Formats: sequence, structure tokens, C-alpha cells
Amino acid sequence: MKPVSVNRWNKILRIFLMAASLALPVSGVPVQSGEDHLLGVGGGVMGILDRHKVNYASFEVRPAVQLFRLRPWLGLDIADDFYYTAAGVLMDFELGRNWMLTPSFGAGFYDFNGDDVFDLGHHLEFRSALELGYRFKGAGRLAFSISHISNGGIDDKNPGSESIRIIYYIPLGSK
Repeated sequence: MKPVSVNRWNKILRIFLMAASLALPVSGVPVQSGEDHLLGVGGGVMGILDRHKVNYASFEVRPAVQLFRLRPWLGLDIADDFYYTAAGVLMDFELGRNWMLTPSFGAGFYDFNGDDVFDLGHHLEFRSALELGYRFKGAGRLAFSISHISNGGIDDKNPGSESIRIIYYIPLGSK
């Protein structure tokens, strides 16, 4: 896998923001009652079960649309050593008055910069995550998640990696 130059981070972030802005105005799909479009900003640690760990910034967009209780998400995790941009689906489960449990799954493009420690074997990587979040009165959320990323065995090299993340979701209003 050929590493991506650090000079391309600006371009990667612009592509993500353009894709996110296109995802927000989706119409024709029912809005989940009481939910807004959400923009998540946070950070985490990749490789929590590995010898090498790296901190990363995390951005996520969750449009206020749903189909059969499934909502889409679009995300970008970025560090000096790697980036991962992906899209997928999630489902919110209310655990009580303000608590939410959110499992999610998605697929995306992964690339690393230099060190083979971050070589996950393929550019196509899948992410599964479980998030526990607290929803505030203004509909913003603070959440903690644990996730696993791997190529699902589509390549001979498939070390996978686990991450933890703390993220705050900012409500952007509904459709």
C-alpha cells in the first residue's frame, strides 16, 4: 500500500467537508422524531490493544434522516500517521431519559503515512463501533465509543485495530 503524503491532509479534509455538505440536504426520507442533523467533533486513540498507539482527530456527520430506524453517517479520522474516511449506517437505542446506545457499521478508504505499524493490509477497511452517549437538552450529545477496523479478510494481511473515541455532536437543525 503506497502511503499518502502529509501535504494532502488539506485536500482530504476539503473532500470530506464537501461530501458532508451534500449529505445534509437529503430529502424524501422521514426524519426521526426529535432528531437534528448532527456534526461530531472529537478525538480518540487508535491501537488501544496494540503496542503502538496514536491519537487522532475525528469528525462525523449524521443527517437527520432514517429508513427502518437506520440513519446514515459519514466520518473522517485523521492523524499524522493515517487517515480513514468512511460512511455507513447506525441505529440509536434510548437507554433512559437522556442516554443513547448507538451501534454502527460502515466501510471506507484507509491510508497510512510511512510506518508499517499502521499498515492494515488494504485501502478498503470496515468499521464496527458501539457508542454510549448522553443527550443534552439542546439535543447536543457527548459520546464515548469503542470501534474495530479491519479489512474483513479481503487481504492476506489483516491485523485490524481497536480505537476509543470521545466526540461531541453539535445539532445543526432538522430538514
